[in-house]
Amino acid sequence: DDPLVAECLDFLIEETGQPIFYELDVETNDLASGLYACAISRILETALTAAGPDLTNESFAAALASIGPIDLAGYFDSSLSAADLGAAKGRRLARFDAEAGAWELLD
Repeated sequence: DDPLVAECLDFLIEETGQPIFYELDVETNDLASGLYACAISRILETALTAAGPDLTNESFAAALASIGPIDLAGYFDSSLSAADLGAAKGRRLARFDAEAGAWELLD
C-alpha cells in the first residue's frame, strides 16, 4: 500500500465526484492516467512554489532543475535536475488479486 497512491485516488475521487476504475481492461483503467495526473501536479506545485511569487520562465526552469528527489504516487526513484528533467526513473509493478479484490505490489 503506497500512501501517495491512496492520497492521489482520494483526491481525484473527491474533486471529480467520479469513481476511479482500475480494471484489467485497458478501456476502463483510469488508474494509470490518474497517477500520472497526480505526479505532474506534484511536480508543477513543487516547481511553482520554489520559483517564488515573481514567476518568470527562468525562475520556473531553475526551480524544476533544482527539485532533486521527489515522491510521486506510483513511481519510485523520482528526481529532477538540470542534467535530467525526466522525473520518473521507475514504476512500481503491481498485479490485481481478484480473490482479495485489491492490487498488490510485486518485488
